[in-house]
Amino acid sequence: MPLLITGDVVVHLFLPPQREYYNLEEFYGNAASIELPFENQQQLRGPTGY
Repeated sequence: MPLLITGDVVVHLFLPPQREYYNLEEFYGNAASIELPFENQQQLRGPTGY
């Protein structure tokens, strides 16, 4: 089961038997939604005028 970490993204690659065993779609599909503190904030911009 390879795990790829690329900056802010984590990717799990499963073969069909492991995907069926872990059943992450149902696990996360039944989870309650929460608002993250940074979701509705304006994006910060760096200095300008260079």
